[in-house]
Amino acid sequence: MEPSTRVDSGLAPLIGSRSLTFPKGSVIALVGPPESPTGSVLAQAAAARSTTYHTTKRAPKWTAETIAASTEYPLDVRVEGVCHAPRVGPVRLRREYGDPPQYDEPDTTPPEASEAEDDRFEKLSARLLAHDGDDTGTLVVDDFTDYTDGTRRCLSLLDTIRSVTESLTWLHVVHPTQDHPHAEAVITAADAVCWVERNRDDEAQLAVPRRRGAAPITGPVSLSF
Repeated sequence: MEPSTRVDSGLAPLIGSRSLTFPKGSVIALVGPPESPTGSVLAQAAAARSTTYHTTKRAPKWTAETIAASTEYPLDVRVEGVCHAPRVGPVRLRREYGDPPQYDEPDTTPPEASEAEDDRFEKLSARLLAHDGDDTGTLVVDDFTDYTDGTRRCLSLLDTIRSVTESLTWLHVVHPTQDHPHAEAVITAADAVCWVERNRDDEAQLAVPRRRGAAPITGPVSLSF
């Protein structure tokens, strides 16, 4: 993909058919409450564009733990999906608990990998695992909830992901209050923000998306940054 390539968000059916297009490497923050695996906005996006979007595979227990974490800690941030990361392909992400995990070097190097790609992937490996047990092609990320430097590490992760992703990164920000300072720092660092709301049936839906630091978008739009 060329740096100038625009990527369709795949969310048009969820936001009244508005067109949302982003440059490669964009980070979009989804801000709102924890969601069930079947009702999540990203699950709906995956259904709309199944060949592009890959979301976390969360069991019901995961959902309960996430809800508990959002009230127990000041900020619960997790990466929901990354599209087409170099050399890994579709990815699945899981949550890490306890002490900061020890990250390993990637254990595979495809013959077609260029020196530039190797350099970029080495940078990614400072934060992410390229191998998880027997499940190759899995990236693992900790959500920084339990660490005092959570905000700084989240922002560093955003910068790292921007430098290596071939498509879009979705960052789901879960926090007790909309105005929490740590959450605000992470949201502000994203390239775009979509607020997750609940409808009358308690189903998650996207509110009107916003440009970073700007007014709500009221008509069809192609976002670029």
